[in-house]
Amino acid sequence: MKKALSLVLCLIMIASVFTAATVSVSAASPADVMYVNSTGFVNGKVTYNISLRKNISLVGTIVKVVYDPAVLKPVSGGAHSSAANANGIFVADKVKGTSNQYSLAFVSMDTYNVGNADKAFMTVTFECIDKTYPQTSVSFYCVEFNTADTSKRIEKNDSNPPLISKITSSTLNKISYVGVYSYEKGLRIEWKATPGATGYKVFKYNGSSYVQIGTTKGLTYDDPNVSANSTGKYIVRAYNSYSDYDSAAQAAITGYYVKPTDKVAVSIQPASVKVGWYTVAGATSYRVYRRVINSDGSRSGWTFLATVPAGKVNYYDSNALKSGTYYEYTVRAYTANGASAVCRYAALYYYAAPKVTVKAVTGGVQVSWNAVSGAKSYNVYRMYNGDKHWTYIKTVPAGTLSYTDKAVVSGRNVFYTVRTVGQSGASSYQSVKISYVGIPHLTSVANTYSGIQVKWNKVANATGYRVYRRASGEKSWTYLTTTKNVYYNDSNVKNGVYYKYTVRTVFYSMLSDFEAGLLTKCVAAPKLTSISNTTAGINVKWGAVGGATEYRVYRRASGETSWTYMGAVKTNQFTDKNVKRGVYYRYTVKAVSGYQSGYNGNGLLIKRS
Repeated sequence: MKKALSLVLCLIMIASVFTAATVSVSAASPADVMYVNSTGFVNGKVTYNISLRKNISLVGTIVKVVYDPAVLKPVSGGAHSSAANANGIFVADKVKGTSNQYSLAFVSMDTYNVGNADKAFMTVTFECIDKTYPQTSVSFYCVEFNTADTSKRIEKNDSNPPLISKITSSTLNKISYVGVYSYEKGLRIEWKATPGATGYKVFKYNGSSYVQIGTTKGLTYDDPNVSANSTGKYIVRAYNSYSDYDSAAQAAITGYYVKPTDKVAVSIQPASVKVGWYTVAGATSYRVYRRVINSDGSRSGWTFLATVPAGKVNYYDSNALKSGTYYEYTVRAYTANGASAVCRYAALYYYAAPKVTVKAVTGGVQVSWNAVSGAKSYNVYRMYNGDKHWTYIKTVPAGTLSYTDKAVVSGRNVFYTVRTVGQSGASSYQSVKISYVGIPHLTSVANTYSGIQVKWNKVANATGYRVYRRASGEKSWTYLTTTKNVYYNDSNVKNGVYYKYTVRTVFYSMLSDFEAGLLTKCVAAPKLTSISNTTAGINVKWGAVGGATEYRVYRRASGETSWTYMGAVKTNQFTDKNVKRGVYYRYTVKAVSGYQSGYNGNGLLIKRS
């Protein structure tokens, strides 16, 4: 019965909104009992909330809403709140006596207990149907307000109801924020474009109110007036050049400014890139990022590398580095309240350091290394133990992977390194040490009158030389002697046996490596037995040498300083017919058996008679 009665009263109240009625004196003004606010346009729609003042128990009310139908179209309405007994309806019609106004009547009949807080008991949403209008106005009238408190009651007035509120607003949507974050010098606010806006106004909270700090036609605004590790609170409104009203404001957006590190520096290490930065006050950690700069100048996206605790200000990047690649690095400081911008960059070409090996070879130290991608050439360096700086030795082309240092000093601890040289910059280096003792270079091995003599070049700083021999059929070297000379005469040999000799340098307790050795066959020197004048000339005789295939005869006349080869014979005597009377002649002989023997250096002397 009660619901039926309420419906009848409702219909009577609605009908009276659009008809003339007797004016009654209100016990209160609309502002005493209700108010209207707007959320502003969002996605082309605007919602108005009609709310009761505090501590009012509503029995029933009629509210008329007048708007411009050329701009707005109602899409919803009614009483919607958390109160279980709240309800409402709206009936739409043109306002009598007008050609361009449209009204909505809201009716609420059941008791609406607001309690101690303002609550909306009616809402209406409009859609903007013509966005060429930069702004629009909506008026709200109280036709009747019925409450148990007679001092708050507003008597019914159909023909000329009192105005509750007239809200004129921009049809521009509220700003849709992207975010607020630290940039190099402060905080940057970013938002999405608002259709129809010709610009945006930025406001900052100063502790008591929002004060405009700037205007922009872009979609970001930088506020440099922020102290490090402090908060900035902002709202942004869109505006249109033809509108007297800015868009409504979205809820404030807050950012925390973290000052970036003052510098980021990078350097190439042997197998990594060292990234360093300055401490940031308040930082709890740092995050390191890397990206590739392509040959055309474009950049890849940032790759997160690592989080570094606040106590450290460097990081060694060895994450799948590619030699010959141009890398760029940055660091973000993180605090308990936010992160800094990534506005400090450092870039370099990364070239891997070659892996170096060294070994002593005849004449010096051979330095070898692996091929490195992106190399245009390689620089070779040397440093003796005790030196403070590297000595540049040689630049070799990319296709060459070794170099022999012939100028190295024997008897020194020496370090070597090689750096990759690319199109822009060079690698770091990895050094390798060698205790270098020069290897003697064997210059000759030959039969002598008393055995076999082996010779070698002098090695700087040598304290001695060790001589080794290996006879045919033997698998290992036999140590013969240590000498300070650069030659050795081996008299303990047998005719017809093959011998190989090699030598090692001695430097105090250190020994050099050695060459493969020189081979010779021991051919005994013929023993000269007699010399005599004959009618045919001068006759020389000698003892036979086992295995000899021939004998070579040499002569030296008085006044001559060198031996002259006279010829070869297969017998063990020779007659020199080309002689002159009264001249002294000296003769000697070599045996030949694949190799030549030594010879008697004094020979046999005779005067031709």
